[in-house]
Amino acid sequence: MNPFRPLLHAGGSRWRYIVQAWLIGTLPSLLIFPIIVTIVEHFRPVELPELDDTRLNMIFAVFVAPILETLLMLAVWFLARRLIGGAQPLRIAILAAAFALGHYGAGGWWHVLGVAWLALVLSIALTVWADQRVRDGFVVAAAVHAMANATVFFAFNALGGG
Repeated sequence: MNPFRPLLHAGGSRWRYIVQAWLIGTLPSLLIFPIIVTIVEHFRPVELPELDDTRLNMIFAVFVAPILETLLMLAVWFLARRLIGGAQPLRIAILAAAFALGHYGAGGWWHVLGVAWLALVLSIALTVWADQRVRDGFVVAAAVHAMANATVFFAFNALGGG
C-alpha cells in the first residue's frame, strides 16, 4: 500500500486534504523521532538539544516558521519547475531533499533524517496543489506544516518534556 496515494491528486476539499496530509506526515514522524534519539544516544552518547517550549517559540514554530519555510519551498518549487518542467516526482524529491537538508543546522544529520518523512509529505502537498494554483499549494503546505509543528509541541508537553 502506498501511503502517499491520497496525496498525489489535488482536488476536492482542501481541508480534507490538509487533515490527510497532516496525519500521513505527522504520525510516522512522531514514531521515527524517538527511534532516532535512541540510536543517537546508543552510538554517540551526547546531550541532545532540548525543545524550547516557551510560548514565544511555540508561536514562532506554529505560525511564523511554516509561512517562512513554505515561502522558501515555493522558491525551490519555482526553480525546479523552470529547470525540470513537468517531471513532478523529480521535483517533489528535490523539494523534499532541500527542505530536509535545510534543517541540518537544527540538529545535524539526525535532524535531517527526523524531518525527511514530513518533508516528503509537505513537498507532495505543495507540488500537487501549486501545479494547479500556486496560492493553494502555499496554503495547503503551510497549514499541514503548522499543524505538524503544533502536534510536536502538544506531544512534547504531554510527555512532560521541558
